[in-house]
Amino acid sequence: MANLLHIYRRYYPDEGGIEWTMRAFCEHLTRQGNDVSALVSSRYPWSVRSEVNGVHIIRSGSLGAVANTPICPLMPAWIRRLQPDLVEIHHAYPYGMWALQRSGYRGRLIVHYHFDISRFGKLQALVMPVLHDTLARADRVFVNSESYARTSPVLCDYLDKCVYLPAGVDPHRFDLTEAQAARVDELRRAEHFRVLFVGRLSHYKGVEHLVAAMHAVDGHLYIIGRGPVAAKLSAQALQLNLVERVHLLGRVDHDELVAQYHAADVVVLPSVSRAESFGVAQVEAMLCARPVICSDLPGVCEVGIPGETACLVAPGDVPALAEQLNRLAANEELRLEMGQAGRAHALARYDVETVNAQRWQVYREVLGL
Repeated sequence: MANLLHIYRRYYPDEGGIEWTMRAFCEHLTRQGNDVSALVSSRYPWSVRSEVNGVHIIRSGSLGAVANTPICPLMPAWIRRLQPDLVEIHHAYPYGMWALQRSGYRGRLIVHYHFDISRFGKLQALVMPVLHDTLARADRVFVNSESYARTSPVLCDYLDKCVYLPAGVDPHRFDLTEAQAARVDELRRAEHFRVLFVGRLSHYKGVEHLVAAMHAVDGHLYIIGRGPVAAKLSAQALQLNLVERVHLLGRVDHDELVAQYHAADVVVLPSVSRAESFGVAQVEAMLCARPVICSDLPGVCEVGIPGETACLVAPGDVPALAEQLNRLAANEELRLEMGQAGRAHALARYDVETVNAQRWQVYREVLGL
């Protein structure tokens, strides 16, 4: 039907909420009869091509990264070679936007604006003009929530182009199998209060504040994920005498992830900056009927329903986080009520097939189909 191209830094099997969202939608687009490609960076100086579930993946040769941004000189040539009818570029990847400009592409364009950028330092002066030029010529801008767009120092100038659609999750992937249920029973034999974090261990996730809060909570913290602050978290747990109650599990397979969610008493997303605009882990937790504690950040605070499925705390407020953890630890009935309300909310709002069908409808409007 149409030749479609997605551009970002990474693609499956790399981890992350953006990577999951991108992959799920690309595969949805192929099921609608489209020819779909994903142009991302390679780990090597040479390009690598593959195909996963009907999606053509081009990993363009990289010379390395600057400010966590892979530099891929061949990207403009790949864009010209692929000749797409529509490009969706996932922000934040400013080099991809520059490559799109250099390619001479003049077709339909959607920017999927995942979060504001804040860590480019002196390079910000080079990045912002490219970002604004790309947004100015975009036909539509996907954003997770209206509040995030309206409070963004960048998006406030492009609200007329914004389409507000959340990330979606496949609810069936978080239903317990018999083997997973047995694993949950095994995990819960310890009979202690279980706190769970799931996500990339990056600066903006604020996991160090969660570790600090555990000093005032009678329970165990389980951290699933990898990333640059993992060693710092281990050192912090050692310093606070929490090595027996803070467990860094690293990356786990899907079966173990589902079991850990269902075994948890509460799931926490303690993010501290606008680099977090949603938090897919919140939806996954709700699908597993777990209550959530999250930071009161635009977008993040709207994933659940404050007071019904989620407790909000100010970003970086360790005493408030500890207080909410202790409140839930002391009230099993409240945890069950919030968990059931969260599951109903997630099923109604975040089913990936429904969300992707809405995105595809926007594509059809932009393409005139």
